[in-house]
Amino acid sequence: MYYHLNLLEQHGFVHVVGERIVSGINEKTYRATARQFRVDRALLGAAASEPQIADAQASLLESVAEDLRMRAHSGNPTVEADDESVLVSRIFLKLSASRYAELRAKLVELALSGNEPDEDGLEGQLSIALFTSARESR
Repeated sequence: MYYHLNLLEQHGFVHVVGERIVSGINEKTYRATARQFRVDRALLGAAASEPQIADAQASLLESVAEDLRMRAHSGNPTVEADDESVLVSRIFLKLSASRYAELRAKLVELALSGNEPDEDGLEGQLSIALFTSARESR
């Protein structure tokens, strides 16, 4: 595992965002360097089904939840409960197909607008999930 993590770090796929000593061993926390991830469904293989794709998408959201938990328990004194740098929201929508497509396009545009980092900027994440409900997509 360490060999592979070192390779990922060496080639710029991940970077170290934290280090601490645990039982005399230097423990590192890594973060992906990519600004966004897009997986071509063809890469999931011909046998990939919609449930497998949904599981992969849900796994991304679980990673976001874990990052939020790690942030809250980081011991960083600048992280406060009323921190306005964090926005987590869940909104239930009822939109026509055209308005849904328009919202999706705007979200993609917004996500892509943050791809150019500021030299001295704050590091952050933008995670978006937009989907029709199970009962609507039948």
